Amino acid sequence: MVKKIINYESTSPDSKSWFKTIIGVAGKTHAMYNGQPDGEYVVDTMIDHMGDLVDEAVKVYASNRDSGGLVPTSKDIKKAISSGAGYAILMGHGQPYSWDTHWVDQGWSGGLMLHHFPMLFNGKKLPIVIVGGCHNGMFNVTLLTTVLPRYKDKYWAHGLPCPFCFSWGLCLVPWGGAIASTGCTGLGLGTGGQPISLSSEMESNFFYEIGQNNTMNLAQAHGDAISKYINENTVTHSAAHCITIFQLFGDPSLKFGGYE
Repeated sequence: MVKKIINYESTSPDSKSWFKTIIGVAGKTHAMYNGQPDGEYVVDTMIDHMGDLVDEAVKVYASNRDSGGLVPTSKDIKKAISSGAGYAILMGHGQPYSWDTHWVDQGWSGGLMLHHFPMLFNGKKLPIVIVGGCHNGMFNVTLLTTVLPRYKDKYWAHGLPCPFCFSWGLCLVPWGGAIASTGCTGLGLGTGGQPISLSSEMESNFFYEIGQNNTMNLAQAHGDAISKYINENTVTHSAAHCITIFQLFGDPSLKFGGYE
């Protein structure tokens, strides 16, 4: 991971032909919104926040299923990430070991799981990945319960043990994956009536701070996204929960795109 960060920051954004590409993966998280799957609406908003910092938006959307475009199956998500991008968004539902979303009509699309990560062959073309979903950044996961009886019932990983959580696992891929990520350490919250609220609002704010306020590093984008949420909303019990579980994975001082 340290080697990946050093390599990433050793070259400038201008030398990275893939850096101005953003990947958005989404479908129907809860409901339709303004005639569009709500997860796709949220990702479109995030991409818009980036303005001219993005030259190409690769939309891996459930609504593409009938048009022949990329869709949120493991095959197409791996294909998109392996091509390289500066940023990527996964907006849907999660567990410590997986992320997924729904088709427009019904059913799960397939998403991405931990065992797919070794097949992310994007080399040094490493995105910052914002993972929108429950428990994708959960710390309390372990495989010890499968080998040591005394650990039985002393972990909770949303039903299954796993070696590390989804968000951190993306960063650990030695030949690709992510340079940094975010994830919810617990239950992410949102509503069908207003797609950009609670957890998804802070995730959206992350891109607002980069695209509209020229934020240049990971920790500042994360912290300012939370500050923006606090300044614009009443901090209810649910909001405080969402703020607490919005977690960074990677080097907080990471400079987006690297140094000149």
